[in-house]
Amino acid sequence: LVMAGIGKNVNLKDYYDVSLSEDGSFLAFQFETDGGLFLDDAVLVAVNNEDGTSQIIHEGYANTAMCGNKLLFQVEHEAGNEAGNEAGGLADVQYDLYSYTPEQGKKLEASGLYNFFPSKDGSAVCITKMDEEWVQDLYLAEDGREVLLADEMNFAGANEDYSVIYAQRTVEEEDELLKLGKDGAKEPVLTKEDQAGAYYLDPDSGNLYTFVYGKEGRNTLSYSSEGEKKLLSDQVSMVWEYISEPEWLD
Repeated sequence: LVMAGIGKNVNLKDYYDVSLSEDGSFLAFQFETDGGLFLDDAVLVAVNNEDGTSQIIHEGYANTAMCGNKLLFQVEHEAGNEAGNEAGGLADVQYDLYSYTPEQGKKLEASGLYNFFPSKDGSAVCITKMDEEWVQDLYLAEDGREVLLADEMNFAGANEDYSVIYAQRTVEEEDELLKLGKDGAKEPVLTKEDQAGAYYLDPDSGNLYTFVYGKEGRNTLSYSSEGEKKLLSDQVSMVWEYISEPEWLD
Protein backbone atom coordinates (compact mmCIF):
# COMPACT_ATOMS: atom_id res chain seq x y z
CA LEU A 1 0.00 0.00 0.00
CA VAL A 2 1.52 3.33 -1.10
CA MET A 3 -1.15 5.70 0.19
CA ALA A 4 -4.68 5.24 1.51
CA GLY A 5 -7.65 7.47 0.75
CA ILE A 6 -6.12 9.17 -2.26
CA GLY A 7 -9.32 9.13 -4.34
CA LYS A 8 -12.07 6.93 -5.70
CA ASN A 9 -10.98 6.91 -9.36
CA VAL A 10 -7.21 6.85 -8.95
CA ASN A 11 -5.11 6.53 -12.09
CA LEU A 12 -1.64 7.40 -13.33
CA LYS A 13 -1.52 10.60 -15.38
CA ASP A 14 0.79 9.26 -18.11
CA TYR A 15 3.49 6.70 -18.86
CA TYR A 16 6.38 8.58 -17.24
CA ASP A 17 4.73 9.32 -13.92
CA VAL A 18 6.41 6.48 -12.03
CA SER A 19 10.15 6.92 -11.52
CA LEU A 20 12.85 5.38 -9.31
CA SER A 21 15.95 7.17 -8.03
CA GLU A 22 19.31 5.84 -9.22
CA ASP A 23 20.27 4.53 -5.77
CA GLY A 24 16.82 3.00 -5.24
CA SER A 25 16.14 5.06 -2.12
CA PHE A 26 12.81 6.53 -3.22
CA LEU A 27 10.15 6.44 -5.91
CA ALA A 28 7.92 9.19 -7.25
CA PHE A 29 4.31 8.56 -8.27
CA GLN A 30 1.93 11.02 -9.87
CA PHE A 31 -1.72 10.11 -9.36
CA GLU A 32 -4.87 11.38 -11.00
CA THR A 33 -6.99 11.77 -7.91
CA ASP A 34 -10.58 11.99 -9.11
CA GLY A 35 -10.46 10.84 -12.70
CA GLY A 36 -10.94 14.42 -13.91
CA LEU A 37 -9.36 16.18 -16.85
CA PHE A 38 -8.13 19.25 -14.99
CA LEU A 39 -4.54 19.81 -13.84
CA ASP A 40 -5.57 20.23 -10.21
CA ASP A 41 -6.88 16.64 -10.14
CA ALA A 42 -3.41 15.20 -9.56
CA VAL A 43 -1.00 14.69 -6.69
CA LEU A 44 2.76 14.00 -6.71
CA VAL A 45 3.87 11.53 -4.03
CA ALA A 46 7.36 10.50 -2.89
CA VAL A 47 7.70 7.02 -1.39
CA ASN A 48 10.57 5.75 0.76
CA ASN A 49 11.62 2.49 -0.89
CA GLU A 50 12.88 0.96 2.35
CA ASP A 51 9.87 1.31 4.64
CA GLY A 52 7.09 2.31 2.20
CA THR A 53 6.27 5.58 3.98
CA SER A 54 4.98 8.29 1.66
CA GLN A 55 4.43 12.04 1.54
CA ILE A 56 2.66 14.40 -0.84
CA ILE A 57 5.19 16.83 -2.31
CA HIS A 58 2.83 18.66 -4.68
CA GLU A 59 -0.93 18.89 -5.18
CA GLY A 60 -1.70 19.47 -8.85
CA TYR A 61 -0.10 18.29 -12.08
CA ALA A 62 3.71 18.39 -12.39
CA ASN A 63 6.11 17.75 -15.26
CA THR A 64 8.70 15.42 -13.70
CA ALA A 65 12.26 14.26 -14.47
CA MET A 66 14.26 11.87 -12.28
CA CYS A 67 17.92 12.90 -12.55
CA GLY A 68 20.15 10.43 -10.72
CA ASN A 69 19.03 10.64 -7.10
CA LYS A 70 17.14 13.93 -7.49
CA LEU A 71 13.58 14.44 -8.68
CA LEU A 72 12.95 17.66 -10.62
CA PHE A 73 9.37 18.76 -11.16
CA GLN A 74 7.88 21.76 -12.95
CA VAL A 75 4.58 23.23 -11.72
CA GLU A 76 2.43 26.25 -12.54
CA HIS A 77 3.68 29.62 -11.32
CA GLU A 78 0.33 30.88 -10.05
CA ALA A 79 1.26 34.52 -9.38
CA GLY A 80 2.82 34.94 -12.82
CA ASN A 81 -0.07 33.32 -14.62
CA GLU A 82 -2.66 35.39 -12.76
CA ALA A 83 -0.75 38.58 -13.59
CA GLY A 84 -0.58 37.55 -17.23
CA ASN A 85 -4.30 36.85 -17.37
CA GLU A 86 -5.14 40.22 -15.79
CA ALA A 87 -2.89 42.06 -18.24
CA GLY A 88 -4.27 40.16 -21.20
CA GLY A 89 -0.74 39.29 -22.29
CA LEU A 90 1.62 36.55 -21.20
CA ALA A 91 -0.50 33.80 -19.59
CA ASP A 92 -0.18 30.11 -18.76
CA VAL A 93 3.50 30.05 -19.76
CA GLN A 94 5.27 30.64 -16.43
CA TYR A 95 6.27 27.79 -14.17
CA ASP A 96 8.38 27.08 -11.10
CA LEU A 97 10.99 24.32 -10.91
CA TYR A 98 11.43 22.33 -7.70
CA SER A 99 13.72 19.49 -6.69
CA TYR A 100 13.13 16.73 -4.17
CA THR A 101 15.42 14.33 -2.34
CA PRO A 102 14.67 12.53 0.94
CA GLU A 103 17.57 14.42 2.59
CA GLN A 104 16.63 17.98 1.56
CA GLY A 105 12.90 17.57 0.99
CA LYS A 106 11.24 19.96 -1.49
CA LYS A 107 13.40 22.86 -2.72
CA LEU A 108 12.74 25.70 -5.18
CA GLU A 109 15.37 25.65 -7.96
CA ALA A 110 14.08 28.37 -10.33
CA SER A 111 11.01 30.58 -10.68
CA GLY A 112 9.04 32.09 -13.57
CA LEU A 113 10.45 29.80 -16.25
CA TYR A 114 8.94 28.32 -19.40
CA ASN A 115 10.92 25.10 -19.99
CA PHE A 116 13.78 23.18 -18.37
CA PHE A 117 16.60 20.92 -19.58
CA PRO A 118 18.46 19.12 -16.75
CA SER A 119 21.90 17.54 -16.68
CA LYS A 120 22.11 13.81 -16.00
CA ASP A 121 22.43 14.22 -12.23
CA GLY A 122 20.25 17.34 -12.00
CA SER A 123 23.07 19.49 -10.54
CA ALA A 124 22.78 21.94 -13.45
CA VAL A 125 19.62 22.90 -15.34
CA CYS A 126 19.20 25.04 -18.42
CA ILE A 127 15.93 26.96 -18.33
CA THR A 128 14.16 29.29 -20.72
CA LYS A 129 12.10 32.31 -19.73
CA MET A 130 9.56 33.90 -22.05
CA ASP A 131 8.80 37.61 -22.36
CA GLU A 132 5.59 39.40 -23.40
CA GLU A 133 6.54 38.97 -27.06
CA TRP A 134 6.73 35.16 -26.61
CA VAL A 135 10.51 35.22 -27.11
CA GLN A 136 12.60 32.84 -24.99
CA ASP A 137 15.91 33.66 -23.27
CA LEU A 138 18.28 30.92 -22.11
CA TYR A 139 19.55 30.70 -18.50
CA LEU A 140 21.64 28.28 -16.45
CA ALA A 141 20.37 27.43 -12.95
CA GLU A 142 23.11 25.99 -10.73
CA ASP A 143 23.98 26.13 -7.02
CA GLY A 144 20.94 28.30 -6.30
CA ARG A 145 21.90 30.93 -8.90
CA GLU A 146 20.47 31.80 -12.31
CA VAL A 147 22.84 33.11 -15.00
CA LEU A 148 21.69 34.51 -18.36
CA LEU A 149 23.47 32.62 -21.14
CA ALA A 150 21.92 34.05 -24.32
CA ASP A 151 19.15 36.47 -25.26
CA GLU A 152 16.44 35.31 -27.66
CA MET A 153 17.83 31.79 -27.93
CA ASN A 154 16.61 28.32 -26.97
CA PHE A 155 18.43 25.26 -25.63
CA ALA A 156 20.02 23.04 -28.31
CA GLY A 157 22.19 20.66 -26.29
CA ALA A 158 24.99 20.33 -23.74
CA ASN A 159 27.80 17.98 -22.83
CA GLU A 160 27.36 15.71 -19.81
CA ASP A 161 28.64 18.06 -17.11
CA TYR A 162 27.13 21.17 -18.75
CA SER A 163 30.51 22.90 -19.01
CA VAL A 164 29.65 23.45 -22.69
CA ILE A 165 26.11 24.44 -23.71
CA TYR A 166 24.66 25.07 -27.17
CA ALA A 167 21.95 27.63 -27.87
CA GLN A 168 19.76 27.85 -30.97
CA ARG A 169 17.96 30.68 -32.72
CA THR A 170 15.79 30.23 -35.82
CA VAL A 171 15.98 33.19 -38.21
CA GLU A 172 13.73 33.16 -41.27
CA GLU A 173 13.47 29.34 -41.07
CA GLU A 174 17.26 28.97 -40.86
CA ASP A 175 19.13 27.86 -37.76
CA GLU A 176 21.80 29.77 -35.87
CA LEU A 177 23.81 27.79 -33.33
CA LEU A 178 26.04 29.20 -30.58
CA LYS A 179 28.53 27.39 -28.32
CA LEU A 180 28.52 28.77 -24.76
CA GLY A 181 30.89 28.26 -21.85
CA LYS A 182 30.16 28.78 -18.16
CA ASP A 183 32.83 31.49 -18.19
CA GLY A 184 30.73 33.56 -20.61
CA ALA A 185 32.65 32.54 -23.74
CA LYS A 186 30.57 32.48 -26.93
CA GLU A 187 31.54 30.83 -30.20
CA PRO A 188 29.41 30.78 -33.39
CA VAL A 189 28.86 27.25 -34.70
CA LEU A 190 26.16 27.92 -37.32
CA THR A 191 25.32 31.36 -38.69
CA LYS A 192 22.53 32.61 -40.92
CA GLU A 193 24.99 32.51 -43.83
CA ASP A 194 25.27 28.72 -43.47
CA GLN A 195 21.59 28.49 -44.52
CA ALA A 196 21.10 25.35 -42.46
CA GLY A 197 17.59 24.04 -42.95
CA ALA A 198 18.25 21.41 -40.27
CA TYR A 199 21.15 20.09 -38.24
CA TYR A 200 22.14 17.28 -35.87
CA LEU A 201 24.56 18.08 -33.05
CA ASP A 202 26.49 15.68 -30.82
CA PRO A 203 26.91 17.94 -27.76
CA ASP A 204 29.67 15.88 -26.12
CA SER A 205 32.01 15.90 -29.13
CA GLY A 206 30.77 19.07 -30.84
CA ASN A 207 30.46 17.16 -34.13
CA LEU A 208 27.75 18.54 -36.38
CA TYR A 209 25.78 17.50 -39.47
CA THR A 210 24.14 20.31 -41.45
CA PHE A 211 21.45 19.95 -44.10
CA VAL A 212 21.04 22.80 -46.61
CA TYR A 213 18.13 23.05 -49.03
CA GLY A 214 19.04 23.32 -52.72
CA LYS A 215 17.21 23.49 -56.03
CA GLU A 216 15.00 20.76 -57.48
CA GLY A 217 15.29 18.65 -54.34
CA ARG A 218 19.08 18.38 -54.60
CA ASN A 219 20.14 19.29 -51.09
CA THR A 220 23.56 19.16 -49.44
CA LEU A 221 24.68 17.33 -46.32
CA SER A 222 27.92 18.36 -44.58
CA TYR A 223 29.84 17.15 -41.54
CA SER A 224 31.89 19.39 -39.21
CA SER A 225 34.42 18.28 -36.61
CA GLU A 226 36.88 20.45 -34.66
CA GLY A 227 36.13 23.40 -36.92
CA GLU A 228 36.70 21.52 -40.18
CA LYS A 229 33.74 21.14 -42.53
CA LYS A 230 33.41 18.32 -45.09
CA LEU A 231 30.78 17.98 -47.82
CA LEU A 232 29.25 14.51 -47.67
CA SER A 233 26.87 14.84 -50.62
CA ASP A 234 25.18 17.48 -52.75
CA GLN A 235 22.55 15.04 -54.05
CA VAL A 236 20.55 14.45 -50.86
CA SER A 237 16.76 14.39 -51.10
CA MET A 238 15.92 13.79 -47.43
CA VAL A 239 17.59 13.10 -44.08
CA TRP A 240 16.29 10.99 -41.19
CA GLU A 241 17.62 11.53 -37.71
CA TYR A 242 17.77 8.99 -34.89
CA ILE A 243 17.42 10.52 -31.42
CA SER A 244 17.86 8.39 -28.31
CA GLU A 245 15.73 9.23 -25.29
CA PRO A 246 17.38 10.81 -22.23
CA GLU A 247 18.20 8.24 -19.57
CA TRP A 248 15.73 9.81 -17.12
CA LEU A 249 12.91 8.76 -19.47
CA ASP A 250 13.89 5.07 -19.28
